[in-house]
Amino acid sequence: MLKGSKLLLPFSCQALGLHDMAVAHHKAHLSIARQQKDQAAEACALCNLGNCFAARGDFVHALPFYEQFLMISQVCTRSNVMRGVWV
Repeated sequence: MLKGSKLLLPFSCQALGLHDMAVAHHKAHLSIARQQKDQAAEACALCNLGNCFAARGDFVHALPFYEQFLMISQVCTRSNVMRGVWV
């Protein structure tokens, strides 16, 4: 999972109104999580992508990310993978 300043960069972009850049960083996080088969990190990235789209009022694009987040987080919760993960 991404740690420290690399994880904060997309949130900083979003706070500055640079939503496209924030989405790009969250998508990179999602890609890395999937490559590493890290379901907790994947769920976190999906939720963050949903939040990013929702923050700019784009709920049509946010919904699929939230739906994927819910599916993965249910699996992770059953296997205790999400323990200690901040979403």
